[in-house]
Amino acid sequence: MMGGDFLQKMLEDFDRKTGNQHNFHYIQVLFRALHQHDAMEPGWRMAWGQTLLFDALCGNTDRHQDNWGVLFDVTNGIVNGRLSPCYDNGTSLGHELWEDHQGRNWNADRWHKYVMDGAHHMKWTVHSPNREGHISCVRRLAEWLPPLHDLMMSRLSAFDMVALRDTLNRLAEIKMMVPLSPWRANLMYRLVELRRDLLLKVLQ
Repeated sequence: MMGGDFLQKMLEDFDRKTGNQHNFHYIQVLFRALHQHDAMEPGWRMAWGQTLLFDALCGNTDRHQDNWGVLFDVTNGIVNGRLSPCYDNGTSLGHELWEDHQGRNWNADRWHKYVMDGAHHMKWTVHSPNREGHISCVRRLAEWLPPLHDLMMSRLSAFDMVALRDTLNRLAEIKMMVPLSPWRANLMYRLVELRRDLLLKVLQ
């Protein structure tokens, strides 16, 4: 069941087209209520933390209300819910950037600003003036749930940048109609590396 289905029930004026009211506070209210009625796994907080950490690492800006959902298992008449796996992650990894513009004109400070400006398609509360930033959201999550801090640190520290580089290089060698250029492969690597370093710093 898509997140938007829930939020339209929770907010009478929820605009599903724009998702402007999509916020993490209402998500917490929803999942807490499901858990209190034995319809949600107890690890939902950790699951959401890892989802938003993933989005922060790859720079996904489109985790709107219909890009997450709840999977319900009703085996033997017992309802068990869990957060869906991440899907529709294409609005990420600098997809909108081009070698002829950003590749030639941006310096290190401009790349840093680009990453720091990255934000989720989600506010922290419905009354927040802006969408929550990728980096600031991870900091908030760590403060919200201390065990999640340790899990996120562990995930980021264990992330294999060498394997990422090797994978991107192999993908760039594949002959196809629209190939992955060496510039874009390097861009994807640099952005993930910069985000990982900034996320580790904010968690220290």
